[in-house]
Amino acid sequence: AAEDAMHCADVDGHNIAVHVYHARGPVSPDAPAFVPAQYARPSPPFVHGPGQQVQLAPLHGPGSTSHSGLIDPCNLFCKNLDPSIDSNDLFSHFRQFGQIVSARVMRNETGDSRGFGFVSFQTPVQASTAMHAMNGVQLGSKQIVVRLHEPKQLRQEKLAQRF
Repeated sequence: AAEDAMHCADVDGHNIAVHVYHARGPVSPDAPAFVPAQYARPSPPFVHGPGQQVQLAPLHGPGSTSHSGLIDPCNLFCKNLDPSIDSNDLFSHFRQFGQIVSARVMRNETGDSRGFGFVSFQTPVQASTAMHAMNGVQLGSKQIVVRLHEPKQLRQEKLAQRF
């Protein structure tokens, strides 16, 4: 109840994310690794959509200098959001797909929606399920686009390589 009441609440001008901590026990050797790319062992890609794959950033070339070195398969980017959609709405629409770590609509300096936001799930499976179910759904007056979030630096490096 406290989680629902406080998640995405505004506290002193800051939007907060609240989730219940559940001890996971021992870490499985098959669990996804969030390790800098130079230390990562090769692993098969996580397929998240038609023709798209999510994987560790490469050791060389575009993405190799990414500050995180990784694409997080739990973090979704939601764009084309209706201006009336706020963080609480985003949380409410996505909660049916699993444990949400955070949900946030980005706002400009005057508090107006910038038309995009992020939803982060506990597991890649939950994120993938939500992405497939919510991509193209009408929220408010707009049809939203849901994709896996790519770090800005990685996106810029990919674009620079193409042009």
